[in-house]
Amino acid sequence: MNIVLEECEEKHLEKPVKVEEEAHALDLPVGLASSLSAETLEATAPPPQGSLTGEEDAAIQQLLKTLLDEVEVRMGQLLKDAEANDQTYPDLEDPVPTDIHPLGDERLKDHVAEPETAKEHLDLKDTSFSADQPLDVKKSCPPENDKTNKRKTRRGTRGKGRKIIYNKDKHPDDKLDGQLQHSESIVHTMEKKNTINFGAGPAKLPPSVLLQAQNELLDYSGIGISVLEMSHRSADFSKIVNTTENLLRELLNIPENYKVLFLQGGGTGQFSAVPLNLIGLKEDRCADYVVTGAWSAKAAKEAEKYGKVNVVHAKLDKYTSIPDKSSWSLNPSASYVYYCCNETVHGVEFNFIPDTKDAVLVSDMSSNFLSRPVDVSKFGLIFAGAQKNIGCAGVTVVIVREDLLGKALKECPIVLDYQVQAGNNSLYNTPPCFSIYIMNLVLEWIKNNGGTEAMEKLSQKKSSLIYDVISSSNGFYSCPVDVDCRSRMNIPFRVGKREGDEALEKLFLDKASKLGMISLKGHRSVGGIRASLYNAVTLEDTEVLAAYMKEFLKEHQPSELKN
Repeated sequence: MNIVLEECEEKHLEKPVKVEEEAHALDLPVGLASSLSAETLEATAPPPQGSLTGEEDAAIQQLLKTLLDEVEVRMGQLLKDAEANDQTYPDLEDPVPTDIHPLGDERLKDHVAEPETAKEHLDLKDTSFSADQPLDVKKSCPPENDKTNKRKTRRGTRGKGRKIIYNKDKHPDDKLDGQLQHSESIVHTMEKKNTINFGAGPAKLPPSVLLQAQNELLDYSGIGISVLEMSHRSADFSKIVNTTENLLRELLNIPENYKVLFLQGGGTGQFSAVPLNLIGLKEDRCADYVVTGAWSAKAAKEAEKYGKVNVVHAKLDKYTSIPDKSSWSLNPSASYVYYCCNETVHGVEFNFIPDTKDAVLVSDMSSNFLSRPVDVSKFGLIFAGAQKNIGCAGVTVVIVREDLLGKALKECPIVLDYQVQAGNNSLYNTPPCFSIYIMNLVLEWIKNNGGTEAMEKLSQKKSSLIYDVISSSNGFYSCPVDVDCRSRMNIPFRVGKREGDEALEKLFLDKASKLGMISLKGHRSVGGIRASLYNAVTLEDTEVLAAYMKEFLKEHQPSELKN
């Protein structure tokens, strides 16, 4: 990659054109060639072809070495001068090959600032950039019409969409000390994409979390390596795990007699782990299950491998409601009562905590975890996959009361044994390190944005926007779920009529995608549309969807419904 280093010193601009010719002959930037001594340039000029003796060739090799040494010294000086003058270098789209560049990547990165995550950490001079043209960085010199020191450069393909910003007030080792700013204050240093992710999971992450993860990807907290390559036994990772647990305890006010585990296998892994650890609490090896959707149904089926499962209510023909509590038939011999707090596929959410008397209560909170306050003391165990509200895929949180440990069946795999994992601080085997790190950032973001109370208010506002459009559409949009248990997180609906018009729904999805709204297609077992409004989905994101729904309604509503 060619790097053009230019200076505004009058003495350089007045050098004869011969300097440029010599620079091209030596394949050096003009700015460097102009700063080298005349003796060095003359000594390194290429001799006539075929006129070298062995001694002359050795002498030239020595001179070339001297030249490269001088280039390195001069390059370092120019970079220091640029730092003092707050200059930005263009032409840094391509990586610098360390085998041909005298400074190499490791030296160069110390002079190129990483993108920051908040306005107060940026000192931007010009942030305009297109992936289809070279970086357009404001330069103080030379003037645009001065071609004396300009030189054509080769553009590469790597680095497109990136900004390389030099900030005199920021040292590459400066950190945010773990403090994330509100997403509204984020300045995107990458080319902005107007894409809104309404996916059911993995789901949208806060922009500030993504930018901090990007900033720390190659060098976490100044230790010189990435979290991706960090030993899970190291002090640095232990700090990440402990901080993550402490944040979770603070946000949910988790009592001291509960253990917090960070495990692998997702929520589906817990469909097995829960009965393997708890179904033997009582001799009958029986468990009660409330089945209100696809995920609780799968959990109940898995539990049948390890004991007797009692579904506490009559089998539902469709998952659009929660059976009245008065109709539940709880088994007094059951070791625990299990329910899924929010059914992601069908959009059914519990707005109450079931009263199970003295039975141990277990809840799958994967898709509404930390979207509202929860009284943890009413549960024996809570688990949640991180990839919806609190992070990325790969880690599952388990919060389990201490007196329930040590009750695992003998056939329980050791990696699913809660007592073993608790005794090893979730480090019995290599944990999902990077996923735990991302969770740490998201938990910090939730805390800085008002905690679970603020998340609950926001979720109510967002979901109300969509449900209001549905209810006022005269049947053009329809949600099959009973009003008293409609999910704040996952809103399924049909378009055109109650059963859905597949042609209209396809058109709805196609137009939404063109407008930047993605992952709105309903689950394959249900069809239709599904909008997932997890914590990181903003009110503004939801307003865009609501406005689009109104516009689509106006364009496609049957004439008989318009009157």
